[in-house]
Amino acid sequence: MTAVPSMLTTADEEELRAGAADVLDAYATAALAAGCYDGPYGPARAAWQQVEAALGLGKLLLPEAAGGLGLDLRAAAVVAEELGRRVAPLPFVASAVTATTLAVEAGHADLLGALGDGAVAVLTVPLSSAPEERLRPSVVLEQGQLQGSVPMVADALGADLLVVPARA
Repeated sequence: MTAVPSMLTTADEEELRAGAADVLDAYATAALAAGCYDGPYGPARAAWQQVEAALGLGKLLLPEAAGGLGLDLRAAAVVAEELGRRVAPLPFVASAVTATTLAVEAGHADLLGALGDGAVAVLTVPLSSAPEERLRPSVVLEQGQLQGSVPMVADALGADLLVVPARA
């Protein structure tokens, strides 16, 4: 019989929450969120750099062997809750969760290093993709070159790196 996981947060997770809340209160303001709708992405990029530097979000899900904190998705959920509480327009889920998880699974050391250093990477799938849809890459890898396009990618504007699913 397997143990049922607890839905209650641990003391370490509550400590992470408190630290994230303190940093986010300083940088992820309502004015920042509102400004992203009417203005340039630049202020959100600057806020991400400050929040990432203070909390090490790029290292959160990286294995310790890759220079990360080696935490799990429960820790990421704690941070995501605090970001959501502030409607913070930061690329945490796209970069520190999705791209990092894919890079770990693929064993892509160069990408892991960049993500750990705070680079923003996003998965290039159409924003209109449904979670239950099977990913069918629209990009093809031919003779070392990527051919194709992906419309409307979430967080692409502020990305340093694009993680591109491609068919061979």
